[in-house]
Amino acid sequence: MKLTIQRTLIIFGIVVSIGLISSIALKKYIFEELKINGIVYHDLAHGKDLVSDITPPALYVVEPYMLANEMLLHPENVEKNKAKIDDLQKRYEERRGHWQQTDLAESLFSKLRDDVLVRGDSFWKVMNEQFLPAALAHDAAAEEIALKKLYKVYHEIEASVSELNASAMQYRNEVETL
Repeated sequence: MKLTIQRTLIIFGIVVSIGLISSIALKKYIFEELKINGIVYHDLAHGKDLVSDITPPALYVVEPYMLANEMLLHPENVEKNKAKIDDLQKRYEERRGHWQQTDLAESLFSKLRDDVLVRGDSFWKVMNEQFLPAALAHDAAAEEIALKKLYKVYHEIEASVSELNASAMQYRNEVETL
């Protein structure tokens, strides 16, 4: 069989067409695997969900609040708990900085910035300026007064975080259905 220009062009067209069809099929397969509700997405979501269920979120400040309560009941843990609280405040500041640098949707970002972080900063101010100095001085009366203030700001944060969480879940559900 002699290759003519016409036959060469036909063979070239067939090879290019097969390559194009294969490329489209491969891209479609990969997209189905990676898209929201795809296999890879579910694996990633499970990993993130597990971590979020195990680790208290830094912006929620539940762990430092619990440690402060423990310090009042168990004064022997003051130094150990203070070290943990210091680490948790570092995590809070890291996450605070992270979210301020992201392109989070304005509806979520404004609630985070104007409510959750403002209340979180109030919590840490009471913790650092009132509760921890009283705990380190083993001044039980001052600790109780400061703990009452922590109680108030903690429950304000709790309400704000719950509202933000509901908004974030709604936003995520809307984005996933696009």
